[in-house]
Amino acid sequence: MIRIQREDFSVDAVIQALKQQGMGAIVTFTGIARGESRDGKPVRAVEWDVYETMALRAFAKIREDSIHRFGLIDAAIVHRYGRQEPGENLVLIAAASSHRQEAFDACQFMMNEIKRSAPLWKKEILDDGEERWIGE
Repeated sequence: MIRIQREDFSVDAVIQALKQQGMGAIVTFTGIARGESRDGKPVRAVEWDVYETMALRAFAKIREDSIHRFGLIDAAIVHRYGRQEPGENLVLIAAASSHRQEAFDACQFMMNEIKRSAPLWKKEILDDGEERWIGE
């Protein structure tokens, strides 16, 4: 499962969609909009821009690479775009495996690969009205 969407997602629904016979673990990572910037300034919201076609292609490759590299049974990547306020869900990574360690490792790998290669851009909107694009 890979999705890019404006609306919020249900972690429980994604987990239920992944469940299969023979699984021993589903590990998830949920990224949440922070209320404070890296330099300590209050954040009103974040806005995500995405090149959707390329991002879906990148997500599909990351998902497939993870399944093969870590021997996963299944995996999911869900990322939001548009405006989110502090506390709102941004991204969900889920890895389903026979054993927990592979699922933990795969979640970290997928998130790192998304940050490294997916065409996503984040803008912080600070409480004082300043807007700035954030590079990881």
